[in-house]
Amino acid sequence: MIDRFNVVLDELSAKLGTTDTGQERDEVLAYRRYIDSVKAVEVDTSDFQALRSTATSWLASPEGGQRMAKNVGKFLAIVAGFWLLSRVLGRLAGKAMTLAHGASQILSRFVVNTIRRVTIIVGLLLGLSALEINVTPLVAVIGAAGFVIAALGQAWRIYAAGVIYKNKRLATTGAYSLVRHPLYFGNFLILAGFTLACANWIVVAVVAFFLLFYYPAAIRYEDRKLQELFGDEWQAWGTRTPAMFPTRLQWRANQEAEWDLRQSMLRNGELVYTLFEIAAAVLLWYKATS
Repeated sequence: MIDRFNVVLDELSAKLGTTDTGQERDEVLAYRRYIDSVKAVEVDTSDFQALRSTATSWLASPEGGQRMAKNVGKFLAIVAGFWLLSRVLGRLAGKAMTLAHGASQILSRFVVNTIRRVTIIVGLLLGLSALEINVTPLVAVIGAAGFVIAALGQAWRIYAAGVIYKNKRLATTGAYSLVRHPLYFGNFLILAGFTLACANWIVVAVVAFFLLFYYPAAIRYEDRKLQELFGDEWQAWGTRTPAMFPTRLQWRANQEAEWDLRQSMLRNGELVYTLFEIAAAVLLWYKATS
């Protein structure tokens, strides 16, 4: 209809002629503007139809809707699978902690819950990757947080080692007022931090092994040794102080000895540990950025 109307207007414009400037006369231009306004409505309708057609084609396209449906299916399957895996690994970790005689209930619950949550987080990251979402920035943030946690763990070790006089004096204040084995707690933070920074299943397995099997046995050995050396003094302190993870924040300032940097870094070897961890962090950072 608009095309026919344009033909009529063309004939009318030919009869009326043009103005001195070569433009159509106002009688014709009024109708031309009306046609333009009608065309705009038609274009909008056409655009909607084109949009619907494009959406339908995208949904049926192997690289469009079908691909998205597959990715969503992969995401749901991965998240569900890792949720089930977290339950299985949690139960296995619980049984392992039961076999590790002497492990506290707090440590057991912490290990089990940590394994479950880490497994679910890994599943979410893999699921997001299946949706073709770039998780590299998020992984970088997690890795950076891991380095910070590891640094805090080593700083805690340096502080705790500054009042240790092995086999000579029982440390019960400062870091030792929170836990009997603050160096092991520092180790846990270091291992957890590097595990986040590495994002490697082999590292996760090694850390889980240490938590489940090495530390319970090491804690039992150290406790027996200290009890033999310090007797009633250890008994009074050890029965009220948790082994590795703080359960209360009843801090007691250092009383037996002042903190000594030389004692910590040189005599108790924290300088070697610090240099090794710095080298490991630099190596991981280099590999991640190269």
